[in-house]
Formats: sequence, C-alpha cells, structure tokens
Amino acid sequence: MSFTFFPGLTRDIDLVRIEIADTNPDGYFLHDETIDAKVTSEGSVSGAVLACIRLIIAKLSQPGVKLDWLTVDNESARKAYKDLLDEKKAEYGVARISASAVHTYRADSRQTSEPDYTDGV
Repeated sequence: MSFTFFPGLTRDIDLVRIEIADTNPDGYFLHDETIDAKVTSEGSVSGAVLACIRLIIAKLSQPGVKLDWLTVDNESARKAYKDLLDEKKAEYGVARISASAVHTYRADSRQTSEPDYTDGV
C-alpha cells in the first residue's frame, strides 16, 4: 500500500486528498489504491471525495482507548469529518434528504381516493 501527494494537483488522487485533507505522509487515513478504487467506482472526483470521507468517518467510529495515562478519543475528529461531509455535499449540490409520496393502496386496485382512518373523532 502506498501514499503519494503532489501539490500540483495533476492527478485525481491528489485532488481527492486535498479535498479530504489527507495530505500528511506521516499520518494519513487512506492509501492511494483505496482512493483510486473510489474514483473508479464513483466515476468522479467529487463522488470519490464523498465516499472517502465516509470511509474516514467509519474508521473514526471505532471506540476510543484509555490505557493508564493515554487516552485516545476519535469523537472530535469524527465530528469534524461529518461536518466536512456536509460541506462537500452542499458544495457539490448533493441533496441531503429526498422524499416521495407513496399511496397507501395498490395502484391496480381501482381505488380512487385515500381511505379515511379517523375513528369519528
């Protein structure tokens, strides 16, 4: 597994890394191969950015560790990446919530109106 980052941003991996703030070779979250696979599977850099942020959030969702004097808590980092995910969704125009109307009866039942479920109240 490898890590590379070229500040010239000439490759998709570099574009994804800069967007997810994963540019430190001494402490990175994702390998080049993982980012490359996400670019391929998502079909775009923006899709890969969102997918990679979700991967990082999943990694940070592991329980914290407390050993004697050492405490490791991922909660603040996870919250920061969740906020980043929301920002990137807004930046890329990805809707947060989608909804649709669903009839409570079958479309082929010849029913023409919604039933009244009130108990005469």
